[in-house]
This record gives sequence, structure tokens and C-alpha cells, in this order.
Amino acid sequence: MPRLALLLTLVAHAGAIAFVTKPVGGFLSRTKALVNEQKAANKIRKRRKDGVNLLYPEWDRLENANNDIGKCFSVLWLALYAKLYTPLALYFYPGMLPSTYETPVTRARRFADGEKRRKQALEKMLDAFDKAALDKKKAQTPADISLEHVNCLQGVLGASSKKAALRIAMNAEGEELPSVALKAASRALDGPYGWLPRWMHRGHVRKGMERLVDGDAALRRSEIDALPVECLESACAARSLLRPSSEEMRSGLKEWLALCDRTDAEGDGADAKRARLALLAVNTAASVRARAPKAQPAKTLLYAGGGY
Repeated sequence: MPRLALLLTLVAHAGAIAFVTKPVGGFLSRTKALVNEQKAANKIRKRRKDGVNLLYPEWDRLENANNDIGKCFSVLWLALYAKLYTPLALYFYPGMLPSTYETPVTRARRFADGEKRRKQALEKMLDAFDKAALDKKKAQTPADISLEHVNCLQGVLGASSKKAALRIAMNAEGEELPSVALKAASRALDGPYGWLPRWMHRGHVRKGMERLVDGDAALRRSEIDALPVECLESACAARSLLRPSSEEMRSGLKEWLALCDRTDAEGDGADAKRARLALLAVNTAASVRARAPKAQPAKTLLYAGGGY
């Protein structure tokens, strides 16, 4: 009986996952694509181990393969504990499945969710900074918001260009981010829950910035204008540079690399990560500003207007 129950459970899981993945061509074909993806990734890993510098399309393919492996283990753990409820979870949260099961719709939704998450993290951080500025309390620990932090944020948001904003952020005193800013950065990078320890958020942000540094190196070895659309979208999504047209996204990527060039050449590894974290925040603010007139034209005029 236990064996029969286990067999029925596995059949139910497979059938439900097949139902969830039916819109993208069927469970078996998507699973085969996942296997082929991992085989191709193994070849790329071998090339990198041999000292070959990867171009961005290969680097992006390897990143997707690594993420998909992690998702496979997550689904297995979910199946172990949730049992027959696993298909229900996958139906309502298809993002838990590897990328080979994505449709154009779910891919676009994933990008939109990422943009929304960054916007919410930025707005929550700004609320905390506004409250700290009104309270005017002296920071008790490096993790608290200080007057210097408030002035730096206001300078970045009021800068005339991304280059000026980056210069202000890099010249700010102190290496420690306030807890609210660290958690906002972690949230923007799809990090752990806010109530978890500070060291977990710090580690997640550090790894996220290391991936950006590594990805930028691959982008510099590649021809930006020749990047396939999917690679271009992935690169821009990671840097909060998604725009309606490919031309805008390619231009944004080139500007990103140009702004990072000086920091990478003159600074150390910590400066490189710090610059990318600052640019990610600046790009998120730019994205919010670009969408605000269309989404909330009246509020945009209210806060931008003058003369009375």
C-alpha cells in the first residue's frame, strides 16, 4: 500500500505539472529542453574552467541554467513537504518552475514583477528617509539613518544626470548602509524576508553585485548592438533598464557600462559593487519617473508644478 500511494502521488504530481506547463508545448518537451539546457551549460562551464572568457549570451545561458537547477531543487523540496498540494502551488506560482517552462506572458510578468518590487522597495526606503529627516534624531548606530545619509539621498535624487548622481553617491562618507537601505536593496534583488538578520541581506546584496560585475565583464567582451533580444532583456531587467524599445535598452546598457568604466579602472572591488548598487537605485528612480506621467498624470503635475 505505501508503494502504491507513493506511485499515485508521483503520477498526480507529473499530471498536474503537465497541466500547468501545457500552454508552453507540453511537459515532456519542456523537460527535454531543460535537460538540453543543462548539457549546454556543462560545456560552457568546461570552457570557462579552461580559461575562456565568455561572451554575454553564453554567460546569460549559464546563469539561467544555474537558476533553473536551484528551482528544480526548490520544487523537489516543495513536493516533499506539500505533497498533493504541490500542483496547486505551481498553478498559482508558475515562477517557481525553471525558465524552460516559461511562456512569453509569464516571462513578461516576471520582468514586471521585478520592476514593481524595486519600485516598492525604493518608495519604502524614501518613506523611512523622510521620517528620519523630520524626526532629526541623531543616529545611534551605523545602521541608523543619519543626516549625512539624508543629504546624500537628496543630492542623488536632485542630480542633473546619472553621472552626477553616481558621483554624489560615491563621494558619500561611510561604508555602512542604513538598515532600511540595505533591506530595500535586498528586496529589489528578490532577497530574503525583511525580518531576517541583517547579515543575510548583506550577503544577498553582495552576491547580486558580484553577478552584475561579472555580467558587465561579459557585456564588455560582447557587441551590444548584436545581442539577441532575450539576452538584451535579461541584461536590462537585472539593471532596471527595461524600456519599450530595443534601441533605448541598448543605449541604456552602453551608458551603464560607460559609467562603471571609471570606477572599475580606478577603484577596488568594493567600489565596483558600490557603484552598481548606486546605479541600480538611480535607474529604478528613472524608471519610476518615466512611468509616472502616464500612470498618474494629475499627481505628477501636482508635485512638479510651480508658480503658485
